[in-house]
Order: sequence, then structure tokens, then C-alpha cells
Amino acid sequence: MRLAFLTVALFATAASSRAGCGNGSDPSSPPHELCAGKACGAECSYDPPCLNSDPPCLIASYVGQCDLEGTCQPPGSPNTCGPMVVCEGKACGESCDPCAPAACMGAVAYECDASHQCVPSVPDCAATQCSYEGKTYPSGDIFPSIDGCNTCNCMDGAVVCTLMACVPDKWYSTCGDPVCMTGGWRRDSNIPLCTTQKPGDPCTTFGAQCDVMNSDCNENLVCAATDPTWSDFGYMCPISRAKHKTDIRYLDGKQIDRLRDELLNMKLATYRYRAAGPSAPTQLGFIIDDIGEGPSVNPDRETVNLYGYTSMAVAALQAQERELAVLREEVASLRRQIEARPARKPR
Repeated sequence: MRLAFLTVALFATAASSRAGCGNGSDPSSPPHELCAGKACGAECSYDPPCLNSDPPCLIASYVGQCDLEGTCQPPGSPNTCGPMVVCEGKACGESCDPCAPAACMGAVAYECDASHQCVPSVPDCAATQCSYEGKTYPSGDIFPSIDGCNTCNCMDGAVVCTLMACVPDKWYSTCGDPVCMTGGWRRDSNIPLCTTQKPGDPCTTFGAQCDVMNSDCNENLVCAATDPTWSDFGYMCPISRAKHKTDIRYLDGKQIDRLRDELLNMKLATYRYRAAGPSAPTQLGFIIDDIGEGPSVNPDRETVNLYGYTSMAVAALQAQERELAVLREEVASLRRQIEARPARKPR
């Protein structure tokens, strides 16, 4: 009963205080004219006209912020505008909420301007857009240059492009088959036949290919910026002519035996490639993670050196053949010894 009486008393005091304000206005709703001409979030000062009245007003003077309706709100009010950084990552002309994350959008539509500020008026975005080769890009957009190798950026209406030297695309020969055979050309029906294209000639369509007719190695021509048969690891095609190589050293018996042992210790596994999906066919081979460095793995530790892998198999065959030759000689020697013994006389 005592708590109820206190509540009623406070309510009565508040009502009488408001009734006693000099201009008869409600001090909890500051006048709109305090924020006239000011943007949402701008600083404003509120000094109630009845501050010295008797009884005094319940709302004291304060320095606050203008809200979307143009009313001066006290500090901490949920309707005041926060920092004007809600346009970060947005293009000029995109809608924004200046009170984010409080979400106090009102009847006035706010949009981002060229300076990434959230403003109530419709921003002039045309001045910040860029026109390049018949296309329009908003400020901040990055797009390819017409030369095909540089990139451009739209910066407040101006197009700024990188100035890297462009290497013209040329026709290059691909590796073709690992083993070339006379008369072994096979028509590749997926690409057109080459007509006037030659290795080293300039080309215009990057990635285009053509089939070199009657090539014993089944080489194709490809339009590229660099030679696809070369990489950071050297020449990628498995050719074996001495004129293409240097520092040639032939393996001795111990080195061949070591390669044989390394090959025999490889664990074989079946697997599917993740990118191919669960319905892809099962593959057979070794996993690079299971072995260390060696001739079967390229220096990038991501791809298999098929030529080195095949050569290891050849080394294993050579080592086994050498061992078999020794065994055959031992068997032949035993046979000779048996044949040289005198025949036993029957009893």
C-alpha cells in the first residue's frame, strides 16, 4: 500500500510540473526549429523555456543530436543518427540508413553520395561515374583495360589504368604425345585444323587452338602469352634428344637399385578428385603426400613428373633384369656341374 501511494504521488508531481511550464509545451518533445537546416546527427542544444518556472520542468537542458525528423534529441536517444560510415563498400546512389544499426529510416529516402556519406537528398552520381569503351562504371569499380593485360579503376569520374607493358600473344606449339611415331597423327575433332598459323606468329584470340595436320607427335598450336612447354621448372615436354639437354650423367648400378627400392616402396591408392564430384571415375596412383622429394614429383610438390615416374619404372626393370641374369647364370652353372658328374652305375 505504501509503494502504491508513492507511485501515485510521483505521477501527480510530474503532471503538475508539466502543467506549470511557462509556454504550455511538452518539454519531452523539443521544437523542430532547433534542427532547421541541420543534417541528421548534427549537434543541437535544447534549453527548455520553462527551466526557471515554479515548479521546474522535469527535462533539463542538454546538448544532443538532430534526428531524421529534425528534432533535437537528448544524448543516447535511439532515434539519433550514428557515425556516417554506413556507405562503406557501397556505390554512389545506393540506399543507406544513416542511423544504422538502430534502423531509424523515416519517410525521407537516404542514399550514398560520391564521398561515401549517407545524405537525404538524391546525390549527383553522374559526375562520379566513368564511361569507358561504351560502358558506364560507378566510382570504385575495377575493370579490364582494352589492351587485355592492364586493369582500370573508376575514381570519381576519372578512369585510371595501370601501365604494364603488354606482351602480344603468339602461336606456340604444345607438347604433343610423349612418344612420336611416324604416321601417328590423329585428328583432333574438338579444334579446327591449322591453315596459315605458324609458331611465333602473332594471334588475337587468347587460348585459341588449332590442329597441326600430319604431326607425328600430335602437336597443336595454342594462342598464348608464354610458351606452354616451359615453366619455372624447365622444359615440360618429355623429349629426349641430347641437343635439348645438358649435364647428362648415366646412372650406375647402385643408383638404379636405389630408384628400384624407392619405386617398390610407393603405396598405391585409388581415389577421386574432389573437383570432379562423387560420381567421377576412380583413379589409380600414388599420393604425393606419402613420399618425399624425388624424380617422380615436380618441385612444386603439387604435380607428378610423369617422365621421371616412368623412368623409375624402367630403372626397376633394369635392376630386376640384372638380378635375373645373375640367377640364370647360377642355374646354368649348377646344371653344368650336375651334367659333369659321372653317372652312377645301377646296382
